[in-house]
Order: sequence, then C-alpha cells, then structure tokens
Amino acid sequence: MVLLTWTLLYKFLFLLIKCTLISKILLLSLLISTQLAEASPSVSELIQQSNKLNLFEENYWHLLMHYQPNKIGTGVTSAVDDQDFFLAPNGKENPKNELNATIKHLFAKDSIDTPSSENKCAFIARYHWLESRLSTNTELSCPEYNDWLAKINPESVSFIFSSAYMNNPTSMFGHTFLRFNKKGKKKYPLLTAATVDYVADVTNQRGFLAILIGSMGGFKGYYSIVPYHVKVKTYNDIDNRDIWEYQLNLTESQINNMLMHVWELQGIGFDYFFFTENCSYNILKLLEIAYPDLNLTDNRGKPWIAPIDMLQLLMKSPGLVAAVSNRPSTYTQIKRKQATLTKGEKHFLKKIIHIPETINSHEFDALPENKKALILDIASDYIKYQGMTNWSRESNDLSLWHKLLNKRVHLNYESDEIEIKPLTKKPDEGHKTSKFGIGMGWRDDEYFEELTFRAGYHDLLDPTSGYPLDSQVEILAFSLRHYQENNRVRLERFTLIDFTSLTPYDPLFIKPSWKLKAAMESIEFNKCDQCYNFTLNAGIGSALESHLLRREVYFIFSEMDIDFSNAFERNHRLGGGITTGVVADITSRWKILASGTYLGYIAGDVSEDIKMSLQQQFTLNKNTALRLNFNYHNNDPELLLNLNVYF
Repeated sequence: MVLLTWTLLYKFLFLLIKCTLISKILLLSLLISTQLAEASPSVSELIQQSNKLNLFEENYWHLLMHYQPNKIGTGVTSAVDDQDFFLAPNGKENPKNELNATIKHLFAKDSIDTPSSENKCAFIARYHWLESRLSTNTELSCPEYNDWLAKINPESVSFIFSSAYMNNPTSMFGHTFLRFNKKGKKKYPLLTAATVDYVADVTNQRGFLAILIGSMGGFKGYYSIVPYHVKVKTYNDIDNRDIWEYQLNLTESQINNMLMHVWELQGIGFDYFFFTENCSYNILKLLEIAYPDLNLTDNRGKPWIAPIDMLQLLMKSPGLVAAVSNRPSTYTQIKRKQATLTKGEKHFLKKIIHIPETINSHEFDALPENKKALILDIASDYIKYQGMTNWSRESNDLSLWHKLLNKRVHLNYESDEIEIKPLTKKPDEGHKTSKFGIGMGWRDDEYFEELTFRAGYHDLLDPTSGYPLDSQVEILAFSLRHYQENNRVRLERFTLIDFTSLTPYDPLFIKPSWKLKAAMESIEFNKCDQCYNFTLNAGIGSALESHLLRREVYFIFSEMDIDFSNAFERNHRLGGGITTGVVADITSRWKILASGTYLGYIAGDVSEDIKMSLQQQFTLNKNTALRLNFNYHNNDPELLLNLNVYF
C-alpha cells in the first residue's frame, strides 16, 4: 500500500513538472513571436522605405515586371498582357503603384484581408527581391515551389538553338529555349532535364497565315516547361533539325532567380509578335533576370530579333558562354554516314530498303563485316527516321526494322566510330540577319546609284556559315534608285517575302524544291517606263548536286505567276513557265548564281516574259561582301555593283 502511494505521488509530481515546462516553452514562444511581430515594420513603413529608395525605378523591378519604355511619349508599359500578373489595377503602366500593391500583398500583418502563404508564393521572385532590398524581418514558406524546384534539381543552364526548318514557315528562322541541367549527370541524363520555352499558342493556324497573324500580335505567347527529350524528339527526330547547346556560366543564385521568375510566369499570357516579342526576345528577358546589368534586349541594335541575333548577343558577352556542343539530327547522322559509302555500297543500301530480302543475298554476305555493319546501321536508322516522319508507313517499317536488327545482331561486329560533323558551322558564326547595301549601276544607257535594305534574313549568295544550306528567306527588302540623267529617285522594288528551298536529289530523301515570292517591282511595259507591278510567284521543282569545282546545285522550277499593274491590259496577267539555274561555290568566299526564266501569260494581258541573270558575290568578311549583278529582262540589260553590310 505504501509503495502504491509513493508511485502515484511520483507520477503526479512528474506530470506537474512536465506541464510547467510546456507552459514556459509556450510562453517563451509567444514572447518571441510578439517581439518579432513588433520588430517587423508595418506595410506603410515598408512603402516609405521603398519610396525613399525609389525601388520602383530600379532596373531589376522593371525586369521582373517586363516594363519597357513607351514608343510614344514618356513612361513605361509592361509586355505582359494578363491582368493576373499585376496586383494594382493600373500596374501594367504604373511601376510605383504596382510595387506598393506588391508590398501590401506580401507583407501585410495578419488580418482577414491578408493573403494566404500560397497566394504570396505565387509572387516568390518579387518577395525575395523585396526582402533583399527592405528590412522586412519576415519569412515565407513555399512547399509547393520547393517541391517543383527539387524536381528540376538544377546544376547549370544551357541555351539551346534548334536550327531553321524550311518546311514550316513559323520555323524558318530557328528556335531558342533554355535547358536546366540536373545535378548528378550520371544519375540523370540530359534528356531528363527540364526546358523552359516561350511559344505562341497558334491553335489550328499553320503556314504563312500563322506568320501574318503572329506579326500583328494575334496569338498569345506563354512560357512552358517540358522535358528535354520531348524537344529532342520534335526538333531532332521529326523535324530533322540540328540542335546546338551553349552551356552558360551561371551561379546557383542566378539560376534560382530565373526559376523563381519562371514560377511567377506560369500560365501568364503575352501578346506574341513574330518578329519582335518572339521566343528569342522573351528568352533574353529571362536571361536578364540572371544578368540584369547586360541589358541584352536593349543592345539588339534594331527593333526586331531572330534566334541567330540572340546567339550573337550572347557570344558578345564576355564569359557568358562556357562551352558549345552539337546534337545532330537523325537526318544529319544518316547523311554523314551515307557519305562514307562507295557507289556500290550505296546501291546495296537503297536495295535493302526497297527489297529487304537483299540482306540474305550472297552478294551482300560477300561484303566485309565492317561494311555490312555500317550499311545495316544506316538502313535501320533510315527506317526509324521514316517511321517518325511518315506515320502511314509505321507498321511496315517496324517489320523491316526488326529484320534489319536481327541481321545486325548476328553479325557480332561492333560498329566503327564515325564522326558526325554538322552540315553547317555554328549558328553564332553566321552573318548578321539584316543587310544594307550601297551601289552603282547602268541601265538603258543611264547611270544610277542604289540603296538597298533587307530586314531579314538570308539569300542564296550570302555566306552559308550558320544557315541552312541552299535556302533563301528574305523578308521586307527594298531598293531605292537615283537616276543621274533625269535626276529622279524611284523605288525600284519592294519585297514582302522571297523564299527558296533547294533540296538536291537523294535516293533516300526525295523532297521537292520550292519557291514563293510576293513583291512590287518597277517595270517598263507597253510604253510605260514608270509603272509598278505587284507580283505573286510560286514554283515547285527539283535540284541536283555536283562537286565539279567546289560544290554546285542545279535547279529547275515549274511555276505560276500573277501580276497586277496599270501597264497591263485589264490591269493584270496570269500565266506560268519555267526557271532553271545553278548556284556554285567557286571558293569559300566566292559564289555565283546563274538563272533563266520564261513565263507565258494566258489570261489578262496575253504576253510573255524572259529574264536572265548572272549574280556573283565575294565575301570580304563575315558581315561585308561585294556583289556584282548582270540582269537581262525583255531586251533591257542592267549592270549593278553593290557593297553589302550585314547588321
């Protein structure tokens, strides 16, 4: 009985001491919280601090809010076109009001109107910047953001350039995005890394209509996050575009600042402008969060920007790019491997693809083991390529692919290492995308001076480095002439678009060559020597490649032509004809383009048109060239010498 009494007394004393300790801890916690709350300044005090420091004028605040100077008048306007991004009603145009509203939203004391931590975390980049600039004495816990960041697990960042794709008008200039490389490369391959992209929501619009709508801001643009392997499949495998990877020198803090900003931008819409506020521009805006002092978007030198322009801006920034690597497309890999085959071996390759039983023939078995292995490797790569680009053939290709793999396994020969070089040099080594020219010429027994301008991008005689082979993409170009004898100035031509894609014949890759042009040109016709002709021309054809000198591409087009001018009977003419010619690389600096065109018009003004041209360009350096043109148009010869500067 005595033992039981002492036991109960001991338990009572233990509980009493425990409750006393807990009470003291709770009181101490309450006291600390009260002191911290008292130490935390009020919203009005924080706003006063902010105004005293003029934080609303600071560059980083303008970068976070995507403010840019108004083109007309004073002030700024944000490029963001989504009210959910702003906390003040007029925050799109008023940085000060937006900053005050942000401070109130993020640092208000506990009350019914105080936003939850989740709502505050939606603006985590702004919170961390304000915390670094003001004495807030607050903490913000964002578990959802931390989980998202842990999945990305970033160690470094690479700037990715996907080369131009001529068969899609919206991809003719290439594409850019960022890849956040994961920590632990052995455990996490690059293909699992997250990419941050900026793309237009084009819905069901495709082709040149998408460019037209996009040039006027008719689409919404969004930042998106997808795994790198999705991008590789789309660009590398399906579109057959080479990918260039530029690893950037960024600290952990810079990477985190960019990702906090990406977190804020998820689901936020911008008006997408194809030539100005496009993927390149908005990826530059992200990089400016990491490097706010670089002012990348302000150093473009022109209102528009193309992916190659962006690359050249990055390469001009000392120490920004650490390393460059290339990921060749399936098409490039096949072309490079195919180039190592002899004529007879290429015959076997073609035969195997069309007649699979060839792999069991005595002739094929008689080949050396290394050659059989290489041919089977190329054939299996080609069948895989066909399955990705031609869905209607997928079932047949899969059966053939299995036969090739089975034959390859039984060879028991390890493939020889073949260096896969890119088809062109690095895109940052290419010429600048815009061009200005000054020249002198002779026409109709009269001398003239000429000024030329091209907003973008590349033509068949321009230096090839960094651009797709045998392609021409010209947008918004004009020529202005001054004729000396009559002292008159006239607009010689204005080109809206002038696209050409030459695809030399390859038995494995049979693709048509094509051309499209919309322009206004001066003409002399029916005694009218100061008339203008609005022309729309389109053609489809084929091309062949040779290496008699250095490299030559011969082409022929069947084309249609529609013209509108006061010089024509009924003000128009409709017809068709043929264009043939050759583009030749004489040396690494000297290129020649010779062509001839016959057009016969059968509607409107029934007439014919004959054109011949011999053009040659000598490249002085990457961004300077001399061009000599001789043109012959309906018994009207013309000679022109131009000095072109790319900018």
